[in-house]
Amino acid sequence: MGGNKTYRINSVALKLGVTPATLRFWEKAFGIKVKRDKRGRLYTEDDIARFAEIKHLLYNEKYTIEGAKKLLRGHQKLVLSRYWLRGVIRELKEIKKLLSE
Repeated sequence: MGGNKTYRINSVALKLGVTPATLRFWEKAFGIKVKRDKRGRLYTEDDIARFAEIKHLLYNEKYTIEGAKKLLRGHQKLVLSRYWLRGVIRELKEIKKLLSE
């Protein structure tokens, strides 16, 4: 439906309590592709959710990078389903908003 909000690396890093370098490292380590424009990286809410999940696995659950990658690969269908469902919910909210106008 368009209009998906994006965030710059510094605001995402601040929100997650990590450094921008950590986000760039996670992009490479976990194979996360992010949008870019002339001014740099653009993160979607789905990207932020993915980074939050990675942070939780690494910092709270004490997984290694390899362990977290393996776990995420093993639960890939569940993770993808959750991201898909978030997108559906977001679109339904947009439709509801349009219908109420």
